[in-house]
Order: sequence, then structure tokens, then C-alpha cells
Amino acid sequence: MRRSQGRKAANSGEKSKSVPDCRSDGGDGDDLVLDSIRRISRQKKTEKLLVPPHYPPPSPSLLIVLSGPSGVGKDAVIARLKEKGYPWHFTVTVTTRPPRPGEVHGQSYFFASQDQFDDMIEQGELLEWAVVHGYCYGTPRNQVREALRACKDVFLKIDVQGAAQVKRRVADAVFVFLGPEDMDHLIARMMQRGTESTEQMATRVDAAYEEMRHLPEYDYLVINPEQRLEEAVDRIECIVAAEKSRVKPRKIEI
Repeated sequence: MRRSQGRKAANSGEKSKSVPDCRSDGGDGDDLVLDSIRRISRQKKTEKLLVPPHYPPPSPSLLIVLSGPSGVGKDAVIARLKEKGYPWHFTVTVTTRPPRPGEVHGQSYFFASQDQFDDMIEQGELLEWAVVHGYCYGTPRNQVREALRACKDVFLKIDVQGAAQVKRRVADAVFVFLGPEDMDHLIARMMQRGTESTEQMATRVDAAYEEMRHLPEYDYLVINPEQRLEEAVDRIECIVAAEKSRVKPRKIEI
């Protein structure tokens, strides 16, 4: 019994000697491997065809155009995005429309006379402008330029006429159409505001159907469901994130 136990011990010792120890001891061999890896990495970095010279690519500023028919909730979406505190610039539109209750000059809109608005057009101070429901609306060009120079993403809340002008002048802008669940919901929203006469309401309904026809001209459609504002806001956030991840970034030139 003792002899067999001794032979087993000897055999186990022989086996243990034959199995190599794979654990690193931090010797010269490890240093040589690391040096080789570093040398290969340096060689690869010098081969311009393998890795772009500026990796990762810079994240450029975006110009995001948000349009949609009257009553679809554009103001509510913009207000919620502002509440989230993103470093985005939301342009303040110039309009000849009189202020509604609760609207503040310089925050809600820049309220101007028709003569003042005409002067801005003649001086080329507007990136876009349009007549909507009998009033003029426009985006100050310098406001957009200054925000882009500050490396901020810029949101324009404008109608389809203005969006068409921006598309001609800034081809790489991002165009988002905010749409209703259906037209019945949209008309109900417009009537709830109670700010227009029956005749004005009929004009707005006709304009809404006309604006919906321009949907194919946009890059993205975001539905703003009734009582589910966060869904629309989340989708716009996703659009911005996707645009920031483009391999070929958009180039905004104004």
C-alpha cells in the first residue's frame, strides 16, 4: 500500500512538471510582447487608408427645421425641449401678428410693424420669411449665424413656406414635420384654442390640409399624439442623436 501511494505521488509530480504555467511573471518576455504591439499600432496609425485622419469625426452643429400645420403642438414641443436644458438655440421669430395673451416680446416672438418687417427684408436680414394667415413671419439671419458660431444646434419653428426657402439656401439642414394623429384630432385642437372666428378657423383648416401635402419634402415625420407629448419630444431627441452619429456629417453654411 505504501509503495503504490509513493508511486502515485511520484506520477502526479511528474505530470505537474510537464504542464506549463501560463500565468505571467512580469518578466522580459511580457515587455517584448507589449513593445511589439505598440510598434504595430504606430505603424497602422501612419497608414492613412486604414484610419481617418480625424477619428472620431467632429460633431458639427445642426440646423433643424420644425414645421407642421397650425394647432399640431409645435409650441408645446419646443417648450418641453427647452425645459430639458439641452445646449440648443431656439430661434425667436419676427412677426407682424399682434401678441396673444401671455406672449412676451423677445421671448415668444419679436413683434414688429409692417414697415419694420419690410425694412428687414430689404436689408437681407431674414433667412426666410412668409405670409401666414395674413401676417408676416421671418427668421433673423444673424440670430442663426451667431448660434452656429457658438457651436450650438439651432431649431427653427417655421411654416412650410419658410422651410422651402431654407431648403433652397441651406441644403444640409434637417427637416422635421410634426404631424397629428389624424385631421379630426387636429381640427379639434384648433377649435379648443378659441382664438379665431369661424371664418378664420375655416381658413386655418384649409391651410392645414395644404401644409400636410408638403410632408414628402421633409426628412422625418414625428407624430404628436393627443395627451402624449413626451412621445413626440423623445422622437425629436432621437433624430438629433442619429444626425450627430452620421459618418458624413452635414455642413451648415449660411
